[in-house]
Amino acid sequence: MKHFTGFMLACLLGIFSVQAQESKPGVPPSFSWPQERQELTFESMAPVDATKLLEEDMVLDTIKDIPWRFGTPIYTDMSPQNAGSWYVYENGDRLWRLGIKSPGAYALTLIFDRYILPAGAELYVYNTDRSRVIGAFTDYNNQEDHYFATTLIEGEELVVEYFEPHGVAFPGELKIESVNHAYRDPLDYVK
Repeated sequence: MKHFTGFMLACLLGIFSVQAQESKPGVPPSFSWPQERQELTFESMAPVDATKLLEEDMVLDTIKDIPWRFGTPIYTDMSPQNAGSWYVYENGDRLWRLGIKSPGAYALTLIFDRYILPAGAELYVYNTDRSRVIGAFTDYNNQEDHYFATTLIEGEELVVEYFEPHGVAFPGELKIESVNHAYRDPLDYVK
């Protein structure tokens, strides 16, 4: 049986501590916004040559000592300073939203190489039909190396939403190092 610890899962489950994925119950603040404020611009990722990767996998899949690969990273440097949009509430609370699209992906994950949240801040990641929401991730998920990884979000689009209340001890820091594009179905390993 193929290993289910491929590149993306190693990043998601092995390298990062269990603490990285723990979250508290919550609902992204924008879910209560009126329809006219719901529009969001999406950042499109560089194309993934799935044909080439699948050809490589025809050889790699025969090697039992290496993990089963189903995704590839697309390196970025997206952050609240250079992507997405901010909304500032009348009371000074702030909300950053970023849409990400990677055409042809079965699923997407995010690797943050800068994740430092103040107490009271919340991070959510969800698909565009809102059927899958992960978070709220908080300052509890801060780690010494400042890395943070999300689990799989099915589909080729996702939304990152960061809420920061007015008066926090310091501004939060977020930077997405890579968008991991699942070019084949991660559940295929069991078929």
